[in-house]
Amino acid sequence: DVRLHGRLPREDLRALYAEADVFVAPAALEAFGIAALEARACGLVVVARRGTGVEEFVTHDVDGLLVEDDDAMTDALVRLVEDPGLRERLAATARSRRPPFGWERTVAAAGAEYRRAADLRGR
Repeated sequence: DVRLHGRLPREDLRALYAEADVFVAPAALEAFGIAALEARACGLVVVARRGTGVEEFVTHDVDGLLVEDDDAMTDALVRLVEDPGLRERLAATARSRRPPFGWERTVAAAGAEYRRAADLRGR
């Protein structure tokens, strides 16, 4: 069962994450992936593309699956449906290991990027 919810109030997200099995982040150009990070922090298996910011907090075949393209994403999703043991193993790891981000680190990283951008603009 695939559902596309669109924009939701924050209060509704936690309930949706609690009932979901997988979070799919299909964007090929994703600088960070805050929605995927929220899902990962709630213990969901995340399926996303390699080469995006999601790689900062999802480890392939440990707490999610990272893929090269749309065909590989489809294959990964089919694999998770057909192999509930894999899905549960990835989810157990996602639930037991917090992502390496907290607000303190995230705010510091964002501040560093803004300073870097300002420095580049001043050149």
